Amino acid sequence: MSEREREREARQEMGAAEDAGPVVNVLFGSATGNAEEIARRVHAELGELGWAAGCIAPLNEFEKLELGARAASRPDDLLLVVVATTGDGDLPANAMRLPRQVKKLVEKNSDALHALRYAVLGLGDSNYENFNNAAKRVDKVFKNAGAQSFFRRTEADDGVGLEVVIEPWRDEFYEYLRAHAPASPVSVKETASEGAFEATSEAACDAIRKSVFEHLLANLDGVPHALEALTHLELADESTAIEQEAAVCVSEVLRAERILRVPVHAARLLSDADLVERRVWHIELDFENSAAELDYAPGDSIGIVVQNRAEDVAELLTRARLPDGAGGPDRLAVLRKNPVSGTPEAACAGPCPVRTMVERLIDLNAPVKKTLLRVLAEHCSDESDARQLLILSSKSGRTEYTEKLRAGKLSILKVLSEFKSCAPSLELLLDQVPPLAPRYYSAASAPGADGARFHFAFSVVQFEDGRRGLATGALEDLCIALSGAPSSNRQDHSPAYVEVVLRPKGTFAPPADDAVPFLMIGPGTGVAPFRGFLRERASKLSSAEGDAGSTLSRGKTMLFFGCRHEQRDFLYRGELEKFVADGTLDALVTAFSRDGGGEGPKVYVQHKMLERADEIAALLHSSDSSRVYVCGDGGGMASAVNDALVQILSEHGEKMSREDAQSRLKQWGKEGRYLRDVWYWGEL
Repeated sequence: MSEREREREARQEMGAAEDAGPVVNVLFGSATGNAEEIARRVHAELGELGWAAGCIAPLNEFEKLELGARAASRPDDLLLVVVATTGDGDLPANAMRLPRQVKKLVEKNSDALHALRYAVLGLGDSNYENFNNAAKRVDKVFKNAGAQSFFRRTEADDGVGLEVVIEPWRDEFYEYLRAHAPASPVSVKETASEGAFEATSEAACDAIRKSVFEHLLANLDGVPHALEALTHLELADESTAIEQEAAVCVSEVLRAERILRVPVHAARLLSDADLVERRVWHIELDFENSAAELDYAPGDSIGIVVQNRAEDVAELLTRARLPDGAGGPDRLAVLRKNPVSGTPEAACAGPCPVRTMVERLIDLNAPVKKTLLRVLAEHCSDESDARQLLILSSKSGRTEYTEKLRAGKLSILKVLSEFKSCAPSLELLLDQVPPLAPRYYSAASAPGADGARFHFAFSVVQFEDGRRGLATGALEDLCIALSGAPSSNRQDHSPAYVEVVLRPKGTFAPPADDAVPFLMIGPGTGVAPFRGFLRERASKLSSAEGDAGSTLSRGKTMLFFGCRHEQRDFLYRGELEKFVADGTLDALVTAFSRDGGGEGPKVYVQHKMLERADEIAALLHSSDSSRVYVCGDGGGMASAVNDALVQILSEHGEKMSREDAQSRLKQWGKEGRYLRDVWYWGEL
């Protein structure tokens, strides 16, 4: 089918939905697949709410779908936006074009979106700055353009669990749709237990009987609908396919990004060589041939583009059914969007091997969503497997789902390993397994000091089964080879390369005015960005000293660093102590939690902060623009540091109630004076 035929098919489907009366269109902005899955679930269930389903697509497709123009002639249509916040309060890559598209429409016609009726559901994490900023921004963009909100903006918090907010929101939103459904009856598509089963069971020759499956569904509460596929897999004509770079096959979250392939200049182990757990490496990337692309400041991040492990890819390919006629995983194929998206096009820039798609498009280690578990049940030839998968996807199985999630047992590989009779199609998995996202690391370098070299540090994630994190394991192998360690298997001297994306500039950066005092708290690899801060500061001091008659006004700086052992994992020790010696850093305060020989309580950075409470209070109150930076583990550390700051503000310096101290920190967060860059352990 040609691109023109696909476009015509999409418009025919859109037109069919419009002919049925008012529709609900659904757009999403998703970085890890959560927002997309929620959006697709709502879209799949619209028929039961009395509404025809319109298009479902990324927010970047807003202009192409002409939803603004459609709203003028179809004022009863609704638009739901589900958008996640990523980075430093940013829109995801597949949503970042929306503000510019809306601005262009309004510049041409100020009334272009006055008839548009929309609602926004945001996904965020309150442990990060700019909580749910993407949802707020989308809401503001539409509101400023004159569009009308028909349902309150809702902000889910991954810090306490997305479902805590999303489940009540779904109930209220669905009730609204039912109450405002079009007067004319909607022709509802076949439910998931009918059409979807029929389509999938035809391919799975030993699947359980449809009647048995329907019986299982009827006895469970809250089983999600099967999602309508947004993509389909086509075998390519190998006689006309041309050789292409692997980089043309990238996951959904990277398709709007510029991917750079850069050489690794150097690597060294920062922690003790015989440290088994929490090994930390320093790595340097060389952007000399891409200097124009390296626009960053201390505190910014770089994303490492990862691939699934070869053994994991091979395992999945033994379980997933390939398209008829594929012959094997090296057959070239194209993943295309379906007409329901409204904008069919090749999801890959060109044909690439099926194996490459599995390597680069989907995250084989990410937990799968309940909607996929529900469909996987249809592909089981054993009734007990199907029943258990349906339970996991239902409200009844919420506790078991949560337990498996916390135990790391919900990746597609772990699910297929447990439910051995399940034989899904690869097409289904490419459509619904979460996309493979880059792993981000903070800069430990500074342009003023390091030029075209970008430094970062990473701690090797080690799981109970002995496996390492996807990115950190691959990076460690590369570092071992480059550092000439005895375990290296590298025989040649060719440069090693990594693929990267640069994250847009954020607010986690040192003050532009060197006279501003600031406090840094960074245990473990959380110290990495502060090394960059201090290298930039040292570079400025050196330049000022070399410039006759020039002086640099310096605000006081304090750094609190913590690790387990002073002699084993004191990261960047020599450099940090040199910064103190030359005046770049005024105070370096350390906490070593495991050096007490097991005697007495462990000492962490928050305890050291309380020991220096008067000094911290004086620094924070010495200027109306003083700042606090926290980087590291977003679990216990970030919370404990926040509690210590509350105690310091309430008991030292100006003194105030704990409530006022909490309000002060919250206000500083809004003003950009209390900045946190925190993360959570996972498949890094």
